Amino acid sequence: MGVKFEIDRQSLPIEYRGYSLIPTSDGVVSTLYLLDDRYALKIYDDETPQQSIDEEISLLSHIATLKVPQIVDTFRVDGKRAILYTQISGDSPRETTLGQISQIGSFLSHLHTITQGMSSSNPDIFGRAHLERLISTLHHPTLYHHYSTLECHLRADGIIHGDLFRDNAKFEGDRLSGVFDFSDACVGDFRFDLAVVALDWCFDGEKLDSTKLNTLLESYHHQSITTEELQPYLRYALLRYATSREVGGYKDSEVLLRRLEGLS
Repeated sequence: MGVKFEIDRQSLPIEYRGYSLIPTSDGVVSTLYLLDDRYALKIYDDETPQQSIDEEISLLSHIATLKVPQIVDTFRVDGKRAILYTQISGDSPRETTLGQISQIGSFLSHLHTITQGMSSSNPDIFGRAHLERLISTLHHPTLYHHYSTLECHLRADGIIHGDLFRDNAKFEGDRLSGVFDFSDACVGDFRFDLAVVALDWCFDGEKLDSTKLNTLLESYHHQSITTEELQPYLRYALLRYATSREVGGYKDSEVLLRRLEGLS
């Protein structure tokens, strides 16, 4: 997230105007400001379906016992819906440690335990049908080849985060402070959700680090899954994000594709 449109303190409800309004620079999905070191203010753009916003609020309330932002208030800013959260301390890791990977695997395990069997009205943006549509817009033979050779059968286990990259978690040292940005949460396969973590947290450059991957799998107690069993979901997750990043024009699509080719 970042700032797509600017606001000033006079746009806020009067009880929050005394805080400094600090713009962020990560991402472009929504507008995110920090209010000093206490709150985070997320402002949705006009294209975000109202039902999706309601789903995010409902999910965060349901998983409030986990290390996730706590909703403080909801209101409108210049006509746009906004949510005020508690701010998560710490930093997103640039390089991952085994301690951090163990913490994030444990978090995902607890999340899946809570969301097992839950439903959502949000569209399944991580399923095969959506991926095929994305690939068809690119006319990219390498992506289509990988799609045609996938051996991955996705289940509807419950609600997944779907986007648990390092920039959506913060740590103080090896201690997890919290996980955020549940904007894309929808019903999906828990093994895919685990594979998304692996593709960002368990690679060193273009090479999969087996020690990091084993640490992730050992810390994920919701279900037992071996490295071999995760492989098709890891390939699927790499293809899904290589494709969506290519559609969005992000440079890391090439890195993700090389990681995928290294596994094939």
